[in-house]
Amino acid sequence: MINQDKIIDKLTAKYNLPRFVVEEIVKSQFKFLQKTMEAGEHKGMRLHKLGVFMVKPERVVHLMDKFEKARKYKEEQNGKSNNE
Repeated sequence: MINQDKIIDKLTAKYNLPRFVVEEIVKSQFKFLQKTMEAGEHKGMRLHKLGVFMVKPERVVHLMDKFEKARKYKEEQNGKSNNE
């Protein structure tokens, strides 16, 4: 499998562009995908030749519950260590 750096190097040579410009172009689709998913939009996003990326609403609920339980546990542990 070709890694991202090799792709960037190939495109830099092919189009005679500075590496940072090509790197920004290549990574921009993933940055946009990340921002969209972080915003809580649950629609699928298709990246050409990579597939559809989406977060199922049920998965978000599950992760939020898990996060809340971990936060409560951490608070309890901090409370116990402060009382000792």
